Amino acid sequence: MAGTLYLVATPIGNVQDMTFRALDVLRGVDLVVCEERREGERLLKHFSITKPLEMLNEHNEAAATHTILQALRSGKAWPSFPTAGLPCFRILADARTVRD
Repeated sequence: MAGTLYLVATPIGNVQDMTFRALDVLRGVDLVVCEERREGERLLKHFSITKPLEMLNEHNEAAATHTILQALRSGKAWPSFPTAGLPCFRILADARTVRD
């Protein structure tokens, strides 16, 4: 059974602009994928959400993509959120080109 990758938009500037649906997703997943650990921890802490974080950014894209795809294939549900706004990583921009 394939897992689910949620794309979670995060607020630019005011953390109180986070949507209820985004918070529900973050609370209901196994692990959170974020662009920057410090910002991811800050956002989760603000909303009292305790989840492990996995980094996905331009510095570790190849290795992290493999890890994330493996987890999704095993049925895990992960959200991905950038520091602010919507993500634009290679895994999301053109998933057909990503291989193990």
